Amino acid sequence: LNMIVIGMASEAFAFACYKKEERNKEKGTGQMFENISVKGAIRLAMAKKAWLLDIREQEDYEAGHLPTAVWAGEDFVREYLKIRPDVLKILYCDFGNQSMKLARELDEEGYQVASIVGGYRAYEGYIEKKKDEMWTMEWKNNGHF
Repeated sequence: LNMIVIGMASEAFAFACYKKEERNKEKGTGQMFENISVKGAIRLAMAKKAWLLDIREQEDYEAGHLPTAVWAGEDFVREYLKIRPDVLKILYCDFGNQSMKLARELDEEGYQVASIVGGYRAYEGYIEKKKDEMWTMEWKNNGHF
């Protein structure tokens, strides 16, 4: 079931990019990059359909980062983009602003990139939500509800 969901997520992302490309051709704009949710980004990365690039300071990366993410720092991003250019690179920063700005710039240079909406803070919120859900499931399973 997980493989089907992951496959559907990556196909949906590819379809969304294709549709966006068609719209941009009609409008005459070049924007191809997408803003993507943290959940969607992790699914694509876990399915090996994308790489997660953390562009925050190295200390921030070492303090915590998304699963499978590598530290790229803004100065090293282009080096990672040259490796396997066929693989989508998903950028993230603390709140999503820097990564969106950089994704726009890299998109204009012709790279296949996306940016995580809300950045690492969105991931922290996602983890907190999952912890709450796990606590609720454990509480229910102990017969207290």
